[in-house]
Amino acid sequence: MSVVFFFRRYCFFMFVSVIVLQISICQATPQELQPIAEIQAGATLSERWTKADLMGDGIPLDLRIYSVEGEDSYQQNIVFEFYKDNYLVARIMKIRSKSNRAIYQIYKAHLRDERHEEIIILYVDRSGSYFNGLSIMGSRDQSVVADMPIEMRECRYIAYRRLQVDGYDLLGPFISPYDVTLNVHWEPVRQVFIMTTDADVKIPKDPPVPAPTVLSDKDRSIGAFTLGISFQGPGGIYDPKTWLEKYKYDDVEIYIKHFMQYTNIHQIIVDGPSFETPRGIKVGDSVARVVEKYGEPFISEYRNLLLYEYATINKPYSLRAVLRFAIDKDSGCVEYISLRYN
Repeated sequence: MSVVFFFRRYCFFMFVSVIVLQISICQATPQELQPIAEIQAGATLSERWTKADLMGDGIPLDLRIYSVEGEDSYQQNIVFEFYKDNYLVARIMKIRSKSNRAIYQIYKAHLRDERHEEIIILYVDRSGSYFNGLSIMGSRDQSVVADMPIEMRECRYIAYRRLQVDGYDLLGPFISPYDVTLNVHWEPVRQVFIMTTDADVKIPKDPPVPAPTVLSDKDRSIGAFTLGISFQGPGGIYDPKTWLEKYKYDDVEIYIKHFMQYTNIHQIIVDGPSFETPRGIKVGDSVARVVEKYGEPFISEYRNLLLYEYATINKPYSLRAVLRFAIDKDSGCVEYISLRYN
């Protein structure tokens, strides 16, 4: 009698343990994103190798990532090749535009459960301040590697502040004018990722200008160089892919845009104190003096720099000019000044 009793208790205990294990697996907390690579639109990505257990069988696939030129000068292809025992099992190509100035950040993480890994591609703005969208690659039917289906519900095509998976923060907060969170969760029955945004978020009809202080037309120059003015000089290096010709002199770089018969200044970069802006700011000045002369800027970060930006207002038949002061975080002084058409 006692043997039967203990045997029943043992069976009951094992049954409960299996149920708890299944629940814990189904509600697995996703891991943080592990960075793999980052590529600027238009730049070349040398091949990167990593491993990812997309099948969830404990035997990771070898993943090779690299970039190739597209069919025309405006396209760039990022290639993902998956190998198992040195055999190519899948090849996925992402065709992207060079002109959108985005940064493509590639990660891997467990989004569905604790066994399967997925490859995540984020499309981040050029300053790395916020992201605009993502795609996910993973395994289907435990054998095929492909883009995972993503169903969008009540999503807004704006700059998101945070990225969450099942309510857990994976990335953020980013610098964005909108306090909007993009939430992704896996629906196992339909085998699809569902993307939603905050339902009650209020988005202003007229979004703020990225650079809040509006510059005047007099601010379109640094020293003797002015945006939009024709320029010819010695030592230019022409890049046919971007239609830009670069001139490098002491303390200044000039970029000329070649379009039809026009050769006008498209960008000016000053990295020495020989040139100053119309409001008297030059390399080496303090950040306090910049704010005193130009007001509150749009601020983003890049490595050890704070990027203070101001812009002219959009006008019909006129390009928008953006003025940037790169502030060294340690010294609090201007490291370089750039003025460009955006």
